[in-house]
Amino acid sequence: MTLRNIVEAYRLEKGGASGAGVCEKHGEDAGMFCEDCGQLFCPECLESEQHLKHTQRSVRDATLTYKEMLRSQLQSLRVKLETFSQERAASDHTARHIRSQAQNVSRQIKAEFLKLQRFLRDEEQARLATLREEEKMKTELVNERLRRLTEDIATLTETIADVERLIDTKDSSFLEGYKSIEERAESKPRDAAPRSGALIDVAGHLGSLGFSVWEKMQGFVQYTPVSLDVNSAHPDLRISDCLRETWDGQASLPLPDNPERFDSTVGLLGRPAFASGRHCWDVEVGDKTAWTLGVARASVARKGPVSVSPQGGLWAVGLAKGAEFSAGTTPFGVPLALKRKPRRKDPTKNADEQDTLDS
Repeated sequence: MTLRNIVEAYRLEKGGASGAGVCEKHGEDAGMFCEDCGQLFCPECLESEQHLKHTQRSVRDATLTYKEMLRSQLQSLRVKLETFSQERAASDHTARHIRSQAQNVSRQIKAEFLKLQRFLRDEEQARLATLREEEKMKTELVNERLRRLTEDIATLTETIADVERLIDTKDSSFLEGYKSIEERAESKPRDAAPRSGALIDVAGHLGSLGFSVWEKMQGFVQYTPVSLDVNSAHPDLRISDCLRETWDGQASLPLPDNPERFDSTVGLLGRPAFASGRHCWDVEVGDKTAWTLGVARASVARKGPVSVSPQGGLWAVGLAKGAEFSAGTTPFGVPLALKRKPRRKDPTKNADEQDTLDS
C-alpha cells in the first residue's frame, strides 16, 4: 500500500468516526458548513476571506435542518405522486370510457344508417315495381292494339284483293258479286288512332324524386328538438340509445368524473343549447312522484348540490311527494296551485274536449 493510500484511508476513517467530512484544503475534520457556498470547511478555513462573511453552521445542525426540510419536501412529493397516480388512473378510466363510447356510437350510427338504407331499398323496390306494373299494363295495351291492327290489315288486304278480282270479271259476274263486295268495301275498320297516356309517365316517376322520398322519409324518421347529454348525466341515471328517455337505475355506473357531469344532483342537461328565442317541448314524466324540469345556464354547477333557483342558474318547476308542485326560487320554492296535473296536449282534441275528459 502506498503512502498516499494510507493517508486517504486515515482521513476516511477519521471523517467517518466524527460524522464530518475532511477539509480538502487542510486535511482536517470539516466540522463546519458554509450555507452560502454549500461547502464543508475546518476551523483553519475560518481565517480565510472565502467564508468570513458567509453564514456558517456546524455540520450536525445543518444536517438536521436540511434533513427536516427534505422530509417535508418528501411528504409533499409523495402527496403529489399519489395525486398523479390517481389522475393517471382516472385518465386510464376516461380513455377506456372513450373507447366504449366510440364503439357504442359507431354501432348506433351503423344501425341508424342500416334502417335508412333498408327504407331506401324498400322505397326503390316499390317504385321499380310500380314502374314495371305500368310498363306491363301499357305494353299489353299496345300489343292488343297491334293485334287488332294486324287483323284489320289482313281483312282489308283480303277485301282489296276480292275487289280487284271482281273488277276484272265480266259484266254479268261483276253485277252478281258487286253487292257483297260493296258492303265489305264500305265497312269502317276499328279505330286505329293511338290513345293518350300510352307512354310511361316519366315525369310522374322521376319528377322531384329525391324530394318526394325525403317527404315520405319524414314519417319514417323520428325527430326530437332536444337530445339528452350523456356526458352531463349523473352516474345513477340511465339513458336510452335514442337519447330521448332517462330513468333512475338505482345504482351508479362507473363513469368518468368529467367536469360536465353532475355528481351530487341526480340530473342531466339537454342538447343543443340555445341563447335566445321561444322554445317549447313536450316532456313525459310518467308516474314519477318527484321530478324537476326546466332550463339551466351552461355554467350551472355540476359538482355538489345544485340550487334550483335563478340564482343557482336554474329556472324550473317540480313535483314532490306525488302532489306538491312548485316553482324553483330562493330561499324556498313557490307552491303552484294546479287544478289538474300537467299533461301532454292531445292534438286530435280541442281544449274544451280535453277539459271535459280531465274533469
